[in-house]
Amino acid sequence: MSDETNLGKIIRENIQYYRYKSHLTQEQLAEKLEVSRTHISNIEAGKALPSIILIDKIMKFFSITPNELMQSRLPIETITDDERLRNIIQDQLDIAKINLFESVKKIKFDDKPTVVYTTPIRPRPHIEEIAQNKQNKKNKKKD
Repeated sequence: MSDETNLGKIIRENIQYYRYKSHLTQEQLAEKLEVSRTHISNIEAGKALPSIILIDKIMKFFSITPNELMQSRLPIETITDDERLRNIIQDQLDIAKINLFESVKKIKFDDKPTVVYTTPIRPRPHIEEIAQNKQNKKNKKKD
């Protein structure tokens, strides 16, 4: 295999790598780069090579250098849509937790120790209270 073919393969794999890393579909990346989804698909499948202009757009979009785009990597492990979705959700939850923690840190509390939970905890009324509330509603309807 020639160096040119190897370089094309490396660029193709790195485009796919950075797309996965950014949790983007081919369609989303194509939209950001103002090309068709089919073109991105063909590049990743090795059926087409990106133009110099497109390579420049890709490097700017992912904020990577030419060296990073041409750096050889281990083969990309394909993941299922469910795994990808779980990764995206986990990333978003982590971001939300960090943002919540940062917001809570800004709140001025009194000198008493305070416990902060990152996940909402909804107090549940006791079962007897629930039953009593249902009974009260039934009694009001009868009146």
